[in-house]
Amino acid sequence: IELLSNGNIVIGEQMFKEGFYSKAIDYWEKVLDVDPGNLVAQAKIETTKSKILKIIETNFEEGRKLIDDARFEEAKLKYEEILKVDSANPLVKERLRELTEKIEINKVRKFREYRARALFEEGRQSFQKNDLGMAIIKYNQVLILNPEQKDAKEYLDKSIKLYRDNVDKPYQEGLRLFALGKYREASEQFKIVVSVAPTHSDAKLKFDEANLKYT
Repeated sequence: IELLSNGNIVIGEQMFKEGFYSKAIDYWEKVLDVDPGNLVAQAKIETTKSKILKIIETNFEEGRKLIDDARFEEAKLKYEEILKVDSANPLVKERLRELTEKIEINKVRKFREYRARALFEEGRQSFQKNDLGMAIIKYNQVLILNPEQKDAKEYLDKSIKLYRDNVDKPYQEGLRLFALGKYREASEQFKIVVSVAPTHSDAKLKFDEANLKYT
């Protein structure tokens, strides 16, 4: 019995050194199964249980603070440390499930913010190049991702106004002049449209057609 007890105590000590506290306790409890009065095993079990409780309390509190700071991935690591010493803890398992959901939601939010910033910059570049049609598309995409983006809304409104003033109006005027047979004047209107909206295929076709008719 003494030899078996000593062997289990040594194995338990090795488990403890490696951080497997629950397994260490299992070995020391085996000692008590055959030698209930073994003071060494009793002391080691008590000390290890206190250590486990301290690990749980410390990591749980640190995890809670990290959650309050929205540092979800770091908090998750703290709760995972608890499961290493208390794998059946239902509260910690539920907290980890919630954290996993928060982390995924946060990843999606960050991606949307990153994509919205990229689209806004693309819209700004299109606006500067006077490609208003493309600017409108980009600013609309920004607002789909982030409806609260005030700058995108402001520039969208500006782009739409300029588009109407410099695209819709001259395009309609060009069509009117074209119908009257005033092809040179119509060509000039379509040229305005194409310079502002290079992707306006109808204006480009009409511009080419008007040029052919008056040249």
